[in-house]
Amino acid sequence: MKPIKPLEKPEKRQKIVDKHWPGVSKFGDGKFIFSQETSLISNSELQIAFGFLDAVSKVINLRDKLAKEDLEKSQPFLPDGAWGLDYKNSIEVDGSIRNIHTSYNLLAEKDPNIIKKLRFYSEAFTGYQLATLEVAASRPWISKRLPNNWDDVLGMLAGPPPPEVYQNISIANQLPSTLRLSPPKKFAEVGWLFSDQIINHDLLGYQQIIALMYENGIIDLLQERLSKSGVVKIIEIGGGYGALAYYLMKILNFEVSYSLVDIPESLAFSSIYCGCLDMGIPVKMVREGSDFCINPDPSLTLIPNIFLDKLNKLDGPVDLCINTLSLAEMSPAQVEYYCNFISGSMGSTGLFFEQNRHVNELKLELTFPRYFKRLRKCNTALFPGFKELRGEANIWVNSSWRK
Repeated sequence: MKPIKPLEKPEKRQKIVDKHWPGVSKFGDGKFIFSQETSLISNSELQIAFGFLDAVSKVINLRDKLAKEDLEKSQPFLPDGAWGLDYKNSIEVDGSIRNIHTSYNLLAEKDPNIIKKLRFYSEAFTGYQLATLEVAASRPWISKRLPNNWDDVLGMLAGPPPPEVYQNISIANQLPSTLRLSPPKKFAEVGWLFSDQIINHDLLGYQQIIALMYENGIIDLLQERLSKSGVVKIIEIGGGYGALAYYLMKILNFEVSYSLVDIPESLAFSSIYCGCLDMGIPVKMVREGSDFCINPDPSLTLIPNIFLDKLNKLDGPVDLCINTLSLAEMSPAQVEYYCNFISGSMGSTGLFFEQNRHVNELKLELTFPRYFKRLRKCNTALFPGFKELRGEANIWVNSSWRK
């Protein structure tokens, strides 16, 4: 992910704060919130985390076994492209390679100090290293547990609120209050506090997605369908550490049957993140390769990708399929596999929202039209520079669709 370019001059930033938080002095309550304030975890939450890590380990072992038996059949489900074992996300000074598997191996140690500060080890999903407040490509990959006193380091790195904080404020306060995102004060989420909400670089990326969905009619459509059916169905391919799933479910009052499909190494993060938040709905992971159905009631189902072909047909098409950033980082075989699955899942009434950098060797601008009949490019008045941050956003359908 590219670093965010400043859009406002300092005096304009203060006007944004004055407008939306009247009475707040310069930098006001924009104090920095450290990890010691957001990393508490209970014994019961630790047990939930350990349970998911055990399940992920078993899935990885099964995947390796199946790959040895039939590599060609297993190819779409193996970590590949930018998620491959040898992909050079980061090359350290000693020549070693660091990537998502480095981060997963840390989490798999079941160290409570790593689990409770999960967000410090999530750089593979956002391109940003929260632990150093810097774009991940500018820092060595975090490959060891950070010292317990890491807040002392953050105390030297954190300064006044950066441009992305004011960008987030500006965008969020032009949206309905229910769409203004606030990350849980959990897992060492750090950043600058405004109106009791933590704001940081990563939050801006998710706030931008929600703004796009709102301005282009997706949120209204989901709420309309929710009022008619009592629950909406969403499938996300590649859910990162689980933040977008959490935000969307919260916006829809957790009246969502949400399915998150990913490689197990990534599900290790999203299962812990979502499983330890108080959402009031079941959070379950598919743990074996027998046929299964998605819970039609409000719930979060975590699906290791090697089990996706065991999913029985849904009771009607899903309302929304989502992919942000990851399809452009997969192998061609994986892109074909997931496009075929998404097209079949959305039927004639569902939508596919995707935001990817199409200028890549996979030529996604040519691949998607072979699976989806109609394209609608997303536009926004709230964040005109969104393409530079995360790529062009599109809505694909298999039939005509009105806003």
